[in-house]
Amino acid sequence: MGDGEGYDEAAASLGLIRVPDVARGSGGLPRLDSLFEEGEKRASFPYRGYINADIILTSDMRKAVLEAPFHRFLLVAKRCNVDIEEALDVSDPSWEAVLLERVRNSGRVVRGDAIDIFLWKGPVWEAVPPMVIGRGKFDNWLIYAARRGGVPVVDASERALAIHQNHTYDHVPGGAAGAADGTEARENIRLAGGPDHLFTISDADWRLTAQGLERNYCDGDSRRCAEVDRILRGLERRCPLWLQAACEWRIRVQRARRGEWAPLLKFGFWLCGRITERR
Repeated sequence: MGDGEGYDEAAASLGLIRVPDVARGSGGLPRLDSLFEEGEKRASFPYRGYINADIILTSDMRKAVLEAPFHRFLLVAKRCNVDIEEALDVSDPSWEAVLLERVRNSGRVVRGDAIDIFLWKGPVWEAVPPMVIGRGKFDNWLIYAARRGGVPVVDASERALAIHQNHTYDHVPGGAAGAADGTEARENIRLAGGPDHLFTISDADWRLTAQGLERNYCDGDSRRCAEVDRILRGLERRCPLWLQAACEWRIRVQRARRGEWAPLLKFGFWLCGRITERR
């Protein structure tokens, strides 16, 4: 989507439809709402996707998507940074195995606040603000809005990673900091409705593991789990203790089901400690 040097050639080589007319923000970057609108007009399959151009996916990701048991969902995955300085020959049957071996040896999985891949089924977002891509925070809003709308958000990081090719940010005013926190990123935050509406992959409510699908409680962080619940419920600014206690209880019960009973038995001590903190 969009109009730029090499777009026609790239689309033709891959047998893709090119959509040149995409709305842009004041700085010239494509707008997320326009990309999604134009994509939905042309979509004819039940599954949709938005993937940044510097991401490589393997067949594991397709398997993960097909395992999601929901009639509508959003699937995301953490990215793994890796140096790739030569062209990949995808006509070689072994290209995927060779790439995954490189990822295992030298790749670095990064925290889930920068999201490069969104795969979904069914209606997920009722309305998308005119945020721009190529800058920070629009990705975090997409997770928030899905959860706010009651759509299951699945973290597939344990089953399939988004392989991210390392690159410079010389094309961005201010470099990497400008992309993450510059003027356009701050405007994206405003359009999102503020920092509360910026979720990360850890805020997904489901996780796809080797054993199958299980509930995710912010990766075992009861404070963040309670904060997410507070935001989604529209409660007051300070997170109520009962909400954190409920999250902590669910986390400990989940661990007990895996055979870790000690945390559950010590829940009373944890609760007494939190009550003391708030006095």
